[in-house]
Order: sequence, then structure tokens, then C-alpha cells
Amino acid sequence: MTTSIITEQDLVQCRRNFAPPGMRHFSFIDKLIYLNIYKPFWCDRKDDLRWLFKNKWDLLENGNVVWAHLVQANELLFEYGNYSCPASVVFSPSPKDIINLDILAQAAGRVFDLKHTTPTDPVLLKIARALTDEFTRTFGVKLPDAICSEHNLYEATCFISQKHLPNGILSGSVFPVIISQKSPYFCVPLPSRYWTGALVDYWYEAAYS
Repeated sequence: MTTSIITEQDLVQCRRNFAPPGMRHFSFIDKLIYLNIYKPFWCDRKDDLRWLFKNKWDLLENGNVVWAHLVQANELLFEYGNYSCPASVVFSPSPKDIINLDILAQAAGRVFDLKHTTPTDPVLLKIARALTDEFTRTFGVKLPDAICSEHNLYEATCFISQKHLPNGILSGSVFPVIISQKSPYFCVPLPSRYWTGALVDYWYEAAYS
């Protein structure tokens, strides 16, 4: 599914819809239900995702909204249900970085190709092992120029709640995420209530392409 219907203005409008960092005001009901990111039962003391949940409200209230491209995700996210699962994404953490989505897609493809390989580069090896294992978390791993030289891109584990997707399933590959303002880059999708109409249309069309 092409992303040609998505423009940088969609991201700008998503940021406006959500409000700038530090200026977001959520209702009690939204904080209790819609926006709340619940820690799943399997996320124990040995799972590094626990740090995301400890910082979830700081992330929602103060994180930056940027584009992300999917690398891989738990297969449950592609099925209808009420699942919350991790995924791997690539992104530029700088809200000032105007990134070409085709370049972001190419980088995501190169990262995925690392799965089941043993690169000599220690950074790429770390990502390759995490993608292959599927239970190892990564937060803000800077991608080397071999993956992308045009932008400062990072790979990270993104925790996805299906209630925050327009149609309840992971159907598109590009979506806005909220990331921490500084490392480690905790990452969750921007809830679809704050998406633009064009972005929602892209998501639904992707489900049937």
C-alpha cells in the first residue's frame, strides 16, 4: 500500500491535534481508559519493557510525535482482538527532521533483513539478535550509515495497544508515534483519535490492499 496520500502536513496536524509537549490536558476518563497503557501480565521484572510502563505518563504528556516505520511485530497485532504487544520500528527522534517516508521504508527493510544474520558491526548485531529472538527489547539504538546516511535514525521496541489503531489491527506500515524527548527512546503509537483523516484513510486502505 502506497503512502503517497500521506504528507508531512499530516504529521504537523497530528501534533496540533495532540497538543505540544507539556501542554497536553487529558480528561480523567481518558487517562483511566482510552489513553492508559496497561502493563500486560507477561511483562515481569526481567522484561525491559517495564521501564516504559514506569514512564508512560511522562511519555504521553511530554513525548514528541514523529513518523515511525514498522520493522516487525507480534503476529497477534494483525488479528482482531484486544491485544497489546511489542513491535520493532525505526524513526528519527527529532521533531525538526523532515523525513522522506520512502527513505524510512528502505531503512526499515534493511533493518528487517538483519534478522537471522550475524553482522560484524556490534550495533547491527545487537539489532539482529533482538529481531531474531523476538523477546529482547531495544530502546533507541542508533542506526549506522550503512542503514541510512541521510537521517539520524533509530530502532526501538514500540509497545502497541490495538485500541489505539483506527481499525483495531496493524494494517499499515507507517504511523505516528510518541517518543521520549531523550534517550532511552520509549515509544508508543499516537492514539488514532489524534490522527488526520488522510492518515486514517491510508490505514483502512492498507488493510484491504
